[in-house]
Amino acid sequence: MAFALPCPNTESASGNYCRRHAKAPDCYSFVGLDRVLLGNARDGGHQLHPVNDQHQLWVGGQRSLWRRRQHDRHCNHQLLGREFQYKLCVLYQHSNFVNFDLYQNSAHTTEWGNYTNSYLGGGNQTSFTSNSSGNISNKTITVYAVLDGSQQTAIPGSYSETMSGSSSNELQYGSTSGNCPTGSHTSQYSFTVSATLVAGCNVSATTLNFGSSGVLASAVNQTSTVTATCTSTTPYNIGLNAGNGSGSTVTTRKMTGSGGATINYSLYSNSTRTTNWGNTVGTDTVAGTGSGVAQNYTVYGQVPAQTTPAPATYSDTVVVTVTF
Repeated sequence: MAFALPCPNTESASGNYCRRHAKAPDCYSFVGLDRVLLGNARDGGHQLHPVNDQHQLWVGGQRSLWRRRQHDRHCNHQLLGREFQYKLCVLYQHSNFVNFDLYQNSAHTTEWGNYTNSYLGGGNQTSFTSNSSGNISNKTITVYAVLDGSQQTAIPGSYSETMSGSSSNELQYGSTSGNCPTGSHTSQYSFTVSATLVAGCNVSATTLNFGSSGVLASAVNQTSTVTATCTSTTPYNIGLNAGNGSGSTVTTRKMTGSGGATINYSLYSNSTRTTNWGNTVGTDTVAGTGSGVAQNYTVYGQVPAQTTPAPATYSDTVVVTVTF
C-alpha cells in the first residue's frame, strides 16, 4: 500500500521531495553617519555662544525585483538616553557636560526626537523612490547640530558623545501609506558628536575719575573696577600698563593736560594702597581663576601731594591685559 502527503503551501513537489520556495525579501536598507563635528567653541565672556554644524545621513538599499520603483518611507529617529538630553561628555572628566541639540531643519526649530517613546515628538520622516534596478542609491538626510549657548560654567576641554546604534538610533522603513513610524524593517547606526571648548577671557574696566581739585596739598583717592570673565577653571592674571604719559612707569603714572603738563598718580590692588598694580605676571599683577561668570576687581587710585600744575583737564589711558 502506498500513500502520499501533500507539500506545505510554501513548498512544491519535486520528484519524491518537497522543494522550499525562497521568497525574495521585501527590501533592505542601510544608513550611516560618521561624525557630527561642532569644532572649536570659545566662551565669549558672557556665555558660550551657540555653535552650529550640519552633517548628512546617507541612506541606500535595494528592493526585490518584484517591488521596483516603489516608494519607501524612512522614519529616522535618534535619542541619547542620559536624562533624555543631548549632552557632550568631556573626555578627561566624565562628570562635566555641555548640552547640544540635533535638528531636522536649518532654522533649528524642529528638534530630532525618537519614535519609540515619542521623545520630542518623534523623528524625521522622509520618502525615497527606488530606481528601475530597485536601488535607493545614497540618498541623504541632513542633521543640523547646535552647541547650546548660555553655558557659562562649562569647563574647557575636548567633549564627545557616541550615539550608539540601538532602538533609539535607527532607521525604520516601509510603505509610504500612513505616517511614521511605519513598517517592520529597521537599520541601526552609530555616530559621534564632538566639540572642543577653548579657554578664553573677556575684560572690561570703568573710568577712574579723581574729580576736581585745587591745590594738590594732600593725597586724592578714588577707585574703579576691572571685570574679568573667563572660562571655568581657567587661571589668569590681570595687568595694568604704565599708561600714555611721557616718562610714566607702572609705579608713577602721569596724566597729561594742556601744554604737556602732567600730574603723577598711582594704581594699587589693595585698599591700603601699598601693593602696586603693574603689568609683570607673577610680580605685580592680580591673579584669579575663571568661573564662567563676571569677577570684579577694585582698582585703588591715588594722586599724591605734589606741585600743582596749571589748571586744566588731565587724563591718561591705561591698557588692561588678561593673560591666561
